[in-house]
Amino acid sequence: MSTVAEVIERAFGFGNPGDWPTCGRCGGTFPRLIETGDGGVSVCHGCLVEREQTTALADDVRRIAARMDHHLARWMVRAGVSERELRAEIGRIPERLQRGLPAGMVANMTSGIVPEHGFGMRGAAGTGKTFALAALMRKMAEVRIAGELPTLGRQAFRPWMRWCPWPEMVNRLRVLASREDGVSDGDEVMQKMAEVEVLVLDDLGAERWKAEDWVGSLLDLLVDARYKQERPTWYTTHLPADEMAERYGARLFSRLTGDNPMVEVVPGPDLRVVR
Repeated sequence: MSTVAEVIERAFGFGNPGDWPTCGRCGGTFPRLIETGDGGVSVCHGCLVEREQTTALADDVRRIAARMDHHLARWMVRAGVSERELRAEIGRIPERLQRGLPAGMVANMTSGIVPEHGFGMRGAAGTGKTFALAALMRKMAEVRIAGELPTLGRQAFRPWMRWCPWPEMVNRLRVLASREDGVSDGDEVMQKMAEVEVLVLDDLGAERWKAEDWVGSLLDLLVDARYKQERPTWYTTHLPADEMAERYGARLFSRLTGDNPMVEVVPGPDLRVVR
């Protein structure tokens, strides 16, 4: 009766497994090895593929890192940030705004860490709310993506943030609703926003409001979904807390501001007018 080794030898020409050579990388034994040209070291096919993938990743990372500002800007635009907001920088946030921001959350964000909860900023038009939030989001994305780039490569630029100018979104939803199957399309847009890791709702309360509009119901569903999934939400508004609760309802207001506290912005000049 033939041994297993003899059967393998006749069928595949692999020889006796006990005599197979050892991979110079993983240490496993294989019937055939591949010479790499690196000092005569021979490796198995799996290690060769892994090495080629690692080399390709390193090359890709170097190319991306060389144009990091360009790639980051493109990522921010895809997330919904406007060209104007892209120019926001941490160092240019007015000091009166910096003093009122939650220090722990800001420290996490500037370290590239997504906090467990977000926060809102309430203040008059032109006081720098959107600018400050855009600067913080840009810094968080910059540090996080740079940290993930060496191991994830291009996957570090996956869409984990969504910046939503709420008045524009409301108009878009109303246009969709006027089309065939538009309501379901709007539901799909809101579902994606509910599931994204980081969500910014900019200018809540600045939309053209209709008490009977179904858009209000969608916002309620969005906030409720993120509340239940414990996903952080950031927002800006000019509405005082009582007016916001009256417009959107106490339930939505509680769920939004309970986990994502509202920060009152110190009054100041309109930064769009005063330069």
